[in-house]
Amino acid sequence: MEDLKQKHNYEIMYIVDDQNQEKAQLIKKEFCEILTKNAGKITKEQDSIREFAYPINKKVKGHYFIIEVLTSPENIANFNRVALNKQRQLDVMRFLVINLDSEKVNKFKPKRQVESSSFSRPTRPGNRPSYNRDENGERKPRPIAGTESFYRTKTNYQNSKTNTNNNALNTEQKD
Repeated sequence: MEDLKQKHNYEIMYIVDDQNQEKAQLIKKEFCEILTKNAGKITKEQDSIREFAYPINKKVKGHYFIIEVLTSPENIANFNRVALNKQRQLDVMRFLVINLDSEKVNKFKPKRQVESSSFSRPTRPGNRPSYNRDENGERKPRPIAGTESFYRTKTNYQNSKTNTNNNALNTEQKD
């Protein structure tokens, strides 16, 4: 229960239709009253009219409000309830609440770093060495398909074919 009394830093962004400025200011006043209950304090306020990247509810512009506030989680729960209700009534187009406390934001651990010198690829099946490394482990260019180093050439193929024919003839002559 003690955690509910504690204050946290939040950033709240919500978008209201830009066509009715008085209605936008009334919504802003209502939200500020909700957030400043129980000794909540607004630290930063910003508003602007911007175009959307894509249409929202067939609208292309909206009135953006960004508020940084130091308040209790109870006030944020009330804000979420009222903002969701206003979103259903199409008074608020979108809203987002972000907790700015460093403990909450930096919760994820960075990925494990692998040093390039200690990393080695597992051996291939049959303990064959990688074909694109030389004896010293240095990279060498891969052979290009169709070259003599990659495929047997026709002359090598013909020579091997004639050698097998000659071997077959030699074995027939011995019999």
